[in-house]
Amino acid sequence: MRRNLDLAGGTLMAEALGVALAPHLGRVDAQDAVKAASARALREGITLQRAAAEDTRIASILSAERIERALDPSRFLGNTDALIDLALASFREQP
Repeated sequence: MRRNLDLAGGTLMAEALGVALAPHLGRVDAQDAVKAASARALREGITLQRAAAEDTRIASILSAERIERALDPSRFLGNTDALIDLALASFREQP
């Protein structure tokens, strides 16, 4: 999985960066900022992390550390465990 993430310069984690920016910019503006950074990353063959850190709009809100944290795929598991537990409990309740 890590190899696939690296192939696209980390742009597969763009949604997570948008989530980190949304409370500060609003959802639409956050998505626009991340879209621009992602496009630059792909166009120039750099990572999304670098493109985001060099983007004045993003870097004025998120430190380099917060950008790195937002783009860390191991932190973007969401509610996976809770959803699995819920699905299993639902299955066990079936006659």
